[in-house]
Amino acid sequence: MSAAIEVSSVSVRVKSATLLDDLSLTVNGGETVAIVGPNGAGKSTLMRILSGDLRPSSGSVKLKGRAIADYPPDDLAANRAVLSQHIQVTFPFTVDEIVRMGGSQHPAAVVHPMAVSALAESDLQAFAHREVPTLSGGEQQRSHFARVLVQSACGELRNGPGVLLLDEPTSSLDLRHQLNLLESAKRRAERGIAVIAVLHDLNLAARFARRIVVLKRGKLVADGSPNETINETTLREVFGIDAGIGTTPDGLPYILPQMMTASTAH
Repeated sequence: MSAAIEVSSVSVRVKSATLLDDLSLTVNGGETVAIVGPNGAGKSTLMRILSGDLRPSSGSVKLKGRAIADYPPDDLAANRAVLSQHIQVTFPFTVDEIVRMGGSQHPAAVVHPMAVSALAESDLQAFAHREVPTLSGGEQQRSHFARVLVQSACGELRNGPGVLLLDEPTSSLDLRHQLNLLESAKRRAERGIAVIAVLHDLNLAARFARRIVVLKRGKLVADGSPNETINETTLREVFGIDAGIGTTPDGLPYILPQMMTASTAH
């Protein structure tokens, strides 16, 4: 697979604060990548850089070989789809209407089967005619994920596989729907889409991603498979915890947190 998105020596500075520090990252089509790190590590800032919503103070970002800043808004939306961390809908749109907004640039006849499929995949058939503000936080999250699936499908139809960016997509979901969402994302990767997700649960990250990128204070400190990145050293030095690390029957690491390290237990 060719590079879907390339970040080269990117820094983001706001006054005296450095949010990202000389970070480089390449993600190929078909990869599943989890971005992890403690609060304030720069994860959401990196996602805004990857989406083109934020321009770096220095460095460059390319989407499918082209500078991301050169994309007109419609072309950008057709090549990368983003599920943001915080989305608030105050108008009485139904779930079905929100989901179809992902294909707003396409004829209704094209969007309809995509919306039906996304509603089913997100376990939302029974909520299609409910107004989004009346739903629980998790149900709203799934509604926006379904919308992003439609956007991604429309972009794939027009330009081939692109990039799917998910910023803390499981934060409001119960365990069943967390797994369902991540399995949906992995199916997109099987079609050649590059899928990048910010995740706080390292066990979910290990289950979802072939590759884990670890950030701390704006720097990339580890990048590799779950077995290469989830270890006692990373947990102690990046997250400040002691933990037991086991191995699942299929060879993935899993974490049993024990306590904070002495340096962080204050």
